[in-house]
Amino acid sequence: MNTDVRMGTTRALIPSRPTGRVARAAFAAAVLALLATGLAVPSPLVAPAAAATVPAASTTAVTLPAPGSPEAYLFTRVNQVRAQNGLAPLQYRARLGEVAEAWSQEMARVKVLSHNPRISSLIEPGWTAWGENVGFAGGYANNAERIFTGWMNSAGHRANILSTRFTSIGIGAATDSRGYLWSTQDFATYR
Repeated sequence: MNTDVRMGTTRALIPSRPTGRVARAAFAAAVLALLATGLAVPSPLVAPAAAATVPAASTTAVTLPAPGSPEAYLFTRVNQVRAQNGLAPLQYRARLGEVAEAWSQEMARVKVLSHNPRISSLIEPGWTAWGENVGFAGGYANNAERIFTGWMNSAGHRANILSTRFTSIGIGAATDSRGYLWSTQDFATYR
C-alpha cells in the first residue's frame, strides 16, 4: 500500500499598524477604493482589496464538526494538545470551518497542496490575526491522525496550533478520488 503525508508551509498574519506616510497612503487608497466601488464601510482597519466580495459576518453560534468526521477528530486533537500545554481551548467558528472546508475540497479536486490566497477576504470581518495549516495524507488507517502528526512535527504548523494569539478555529477535510484526505485548519482572533 502506498502511503504519503505532506504538509504545506505555514501562513499567519498578525497585522501591525502602519505609521506616518505609509499609513496616510494606505488610508487614502482605501478611501478611494471605497468611493470607486460605491461602498461606505466603516472599519478601523484598511479593508482587503477584495472587500467588496467579503461575505457578511455569520452568527457566532457554535456549529461543531459532525461527530466521527475527520474535522471533529482534528478539532479534538488540537484542543487536547493545547490542554497538555496549559493553553485555553480554541472555539470552533462556523465561518472559519466553511472557508476551510471549501479550500480542502478545492485542494482535493486539483490535487495540489497550497494555501488559500483569499483567506483574509473570506473569513468574517473583524479579525485581528489569522493563520492557516494545510496538509494531506493517503494510504493510512487514520489519515487525519497522520496529518495531525505531521503538523505537530513541523515547527511552523505546531506554532499555529499552540499559538496564544488565536482564539478560534475552523477545520475542513475532503477526500480525493484516490482516497487521500486533504485538510485545512484556519485560525483567527476577532475583536
